[in-house]
Amino acid sequence: MPLTLVGDVIDLKLPWLAGHSRQVGHLAVEAARLWGLPAPALTEIGKAALIHGLGRAAVSNHLWNTAGPAHTESEAGRLLKQEASRGLFDGEICEAVIAAARGERKFSQPKSTLLTPRECHILLEISHGASNKQVARNLGISASTVRTHMETIFRKLGCSTRASATLKGLTLGLIA
Repeated sequence: MPLTLVGDVIDLKLPWLAGHSRQVGHLAVEAARLWGLPAPALTEIGKAALIHGLGRAAVSNHLWNTAGPAHTESEAGRLLKQEASRGLFDGEICEAVIAAARGERKFSQPKSTLLTPRECHILLEISHGASNKQVARNLGISASTVRTHMETIFRKLGCSTRASATLKGLTLGLIA
């Protein structure tokens, strides 16, 4: 696969990262598989993961070679969960990534996060770039009602931004 070669070249930036992009690609695909995504999505996620480090080339090697903290797998998982609890990442998807890193073959998604049809419709409008006012106008409701729905959507999906809610909605099949 040509992107595997690109990932390998990206990893050459720092000798101690040899094979890192391949490992990230494998982990991302396994986490997506555990999450239940369809095969075409797995392929696209794998491709994106292979080139995730492309921006690394713009950072000076001097900075990369500066000593910093190293974490065990369990410490890294704990830190990832901590960041998710602060709203930086989706907690349930982080759990799938951690499960994939541990080599687990099955993962249960909680069913309590599903949205009502109205919430799905609002999330779909938002995912197309509509503002709260535009959604309100399109659905014949007030902007404050849309805002309340969005707060509920964020809470149910464990997200803190429109982009993360959109991604979660897409991965769960709540919007298309």
